[in-house]
Amino acid sequence: MILARSTKRLTQFTGLAYTGAVLPLDFGRKVILDLDGIRPRGQQLPMFRQHDHLKIPGHTKSVRVDEKGIKIAGVFSGLERHANEIIIPARNGFEWELSIDGAAIDHTFLDHGDMEKVNGRLVRGPITVVHTFDLVAVSFVTLGADGDTWVRIV
Repeated sequence: MILARSTKRLTQFTGLAYTGAVLPLDFGRKVILDLDGIRPRGQQLPMFRQHDHLKIPGHTKSVRVDEKGIKIAGVFSGLERHANEIIIPARNGFEWELSIDGAAIDHTFLDHGDMEKVNGRLVRGPITVVHTFDLVAVSFVTLGADGDTWVRIV
């Protein structure tokens, strides 16, 4: 069976997926990702809902990393029910945040009192500094570890 391709224009989004901030983890641990070391797998990354790999509302069409963070733009290309879980609350005023998925390739741990300059700011241990990070996906989340992320439905 061949399914007809839709000619409907897909709803688009833009957002800031990570600002370069210190991220609080469980049990008081902290991590920061060096923006200079973030390596997107490509321009087209899957977008998940709450990091659920089975809920794919769309994908990115553009991923840019600069000194202000990870900026994305994309389309709601997934199943309508997954896309609507994001779009409908957003159009009703809900402010989604974003969260990144990937793998830390190279990192160091700063002990208590040790310091290092990362993303233009001095961070003090104890903290894990991720120098190289492979970015593989982004998620729409209700509350992100980086509370300054955002997404706009356009």
